[in-house]
Amino acid sequence: MLYKIINIRLSIIIALAIALSVSYYMLVRDNSFHASISSIIQYSQHANVKKHLLILGLLPIYIGVIIFGAAIVGIYLGFTVENLFGKSGKK
Repeated sequence: MLYKIINIRLSIIIALAIALSVSYYMLVRDNSFHASISSIIQYSQHANVKKHLLILGLLPIYIGVIIFGAAIVGIYLGFTVENLFGKSGKK
């Protein structure tokens, strides 16, 4: 009964974990991409008032897009890996 309720495959869980940890790393740590939250806030402090408010207003949307985009990429990669190994295992 529990197997029917939880029908998520291991490859999808692994791909989701990797994709979400990479996106979390990009959001939290400063790196060469300048895509972290602190880099964006530092950039917005040097902008004029309108641009500063616009950047800070769109920051939660940016965070959501990065996290949900990483989840979608993780699910896609999980299905791709599963189909790749599933087809080769059946032959």
